[in-house]
Amino acid sequence: MLIFLIKYIFNRLNIKNLFTLISLNNLSLNKITKQIINLMTMSFLIIIMLIGLNEYIVTTTKTIRNIITIDYALTNITLNYEKTYQELQNHHLIKEVSKAYLFTDTYIKELDAISNYNISSDSDKITHYFNIDINNETLEKVKSLDTYYVILPIKYHYLNKLNIDDKVTLTLNKDYPNLEFTVAGFYESQITEIIFTNLYYLQNNHTIFPNAIILNAYDKENVKRFLIETYAKEMYYIIYFHELVENDLQLMVNLNSYFTYLILILITSFLITILNNALLEFTNSKIF
Repeated sequence: MLIFLIKYIFNRLNIKNLFTLISLNNLSLNKITKQIINLMTMSFLIIIMLIGLNEYIVTTTKTIRNIITIDYALTNITLNYEKTYQELQNHHLIKEVSKAYLFTDTYIKELDAISNYNISSDSDKITHYFNIDINNETLEKVKSLDTYYVILPIKYHYLNKLNIDDKVTLTLNKDYPNLEFTVAGFYESQITEIIFTNLYYLQNNHTIFPNAIILNAYDKENVKRFLIETYAKEMYYIIYFHELVENDLQLMVNLNSYFTYLILILITSFLITILNNALLEFTNSKIF
């Protein structure tokens, strides 16, 4: 097909070079040569496609890793909250500490969907812990002291036709099964398992106490060891967000490895096939 296309182009351009016409004619009549060229063309296109897919996976995983800039969350804190907060704030290996509400598996009734993490903290520091795109108007809105607001992933706007100022009902846990929130806005990110609420600013309007402390560390491993040794016996939960991200990315990493091996196998197979056809053509030319 490629050969006939080249011949057509040369004919349209009225290229009458005898050597060119003879060579193209021979190529078009030689079945083995045609197979080699067609195979090379197909190989090239497949390899380019797989390399492009491989690059997409690498870029996407790198982007997702950069979104989560929070290191740890200490949750399920029911006693000695202020004491724990002060201890973490004064630790020399901890860079940043914030009080927070953190709920897992929050059910969104109107969407019939579950969000893995529902986080509420100082909105001025949200972007310190999550590298996501939330506009200033939305961040200011969640500072409201009289209205329950929630920030949702942008996918719910496109998939469920949800808009700003719409109402949604959240189930935080068995003690708070039906709380109505107003959609303050949406955030754009490749991570869509997190929602943000303003319970932090409404502490005078409800009886829900802060149950988590989120933090960033200078030395992640030593801080992790400190958290486990100090607070595990208190039955606090320690969430290592980077580890959760890596678990979610494992499928993409595995796919990347699979496509890399596939590219190598295809290149090897095509080279063997081309070499085999070339040898066959050489043998036929000697016979004739």
